Amino acid sequence: MPENLLGIEQMTGYQRGAPSKFNIRISAEKGKPFNMKIYRVRSFRFWKSIDKKGEDLINYSIVSENGSLIKEGEITGDVHGKMELIDIVSEKKQDYLVNIVFMNDSWGAVSCSNQKTFINLNRYFYFRMPPLGTGFASFFVKAPLSNNTIKIKFNWNKGADANMGSVAGVMLQDINGNSIYQKRWIVPIGTQFNIQGNPDTPTVSQIELPIPSEHKGKILKLNINAPKGVGWSVENLDNTWASNSFEAFK
Repeated sequence: MPENLLGIEQMTGYQRGAPSKFNIRISAEKGKPFNMKIYRVRSFRFWKSIDKKGEDLINYSIVSENGSLIKEGEITGDVHGKMELIDIVSEKKQDYLVNIVFMNDSWGAVSCSNQKTFINLNRYFYFRMPPLGTGFASFFVKAPLSNNTIKIKFNWNKGADANMGSVAGVMLQDINGNSIYQKRWIVPIGTQFNIQGNPDTPTVSQIELPIPSEHKGKILKLNINAPKGVGWSVENLDNTWASNSFEAFK
């Protein structure tokens, strides 16, 4: 069973024209073993062609703090589900950088027994496999000191499963679950979508979350939801490394 899922499950797979990529950081203690599990699921068009077993793959690499390659590999094959277990014992206190690419219709998940595991939020992500057509992401982030707001941008121009009136929302909470700020954005009524599912005019919304002075530099929980296929990015963070565990920041 996965110890600590990273929370990337709904963003894995073919991201509207490109594979989904994730940069992960694991902060390890000297001599303390940990393991990482990479899960691959082919539950979308995997029956289309036997040749797709080579296309629906996951590439990964793990690099130590000094740049040494620890392990790299591919997860592929004509099976519905597969899991790869990677055991690591660090010779010193250091960070490991993990790059994972989910190609084509490979969905999946990543877990790590080390709670000090982070994902870099320095790029756009797209909700790929959400249940009931609505995606949800939740991460702990460090509130910026250099900015008074956190900005969330939504990109609806990638063939998203959306239409006029579709809603995206954001909530910022403290570590006790109290709401600091929440806001929703709706695709304007009258927006026309073409046969490919793209709006005829670019539709990119932005939600700004004000950071009260007492929460600056503190660990907060950022919750994002939007329809399947919608892209989102986080801006104004001083530290773009986030985690689905508050314990990671201790």
